[in-house]
Amino acid sequence: MNETELKAKGFEFNSDKNWWARTWSTEDGSEQVQEVAAYFGLGEVRKLMIDANGEVFYEGFGCEQRYGEPMERPISDEHHGGKP
Repeated sequence: MNETELKAKGFEFNSDKNWWARTWSTEDGSEQVQEVAAYFGLGEVRKLMIDANGEVFYEGFGCEQRYGEPMERPISDEHHGGKP
């Protein structure tokens, strides 16, 4: 998944944590969790689900692939704090 696809799915880049995240909540908003995608090198991604108390309740590792090739980590200037 590239930067454009992450944004289209509601993810925002958190420069303090160096990861992409989006918030899921119940219909009434009483409970929320964060879905996180953190990239490490070419194609290696770590996925996390974090509850409102900051506890990780799901963690997935692996190399996501797209069309049979490892995906690249988003590298645009905007992603790295440069010009949008």
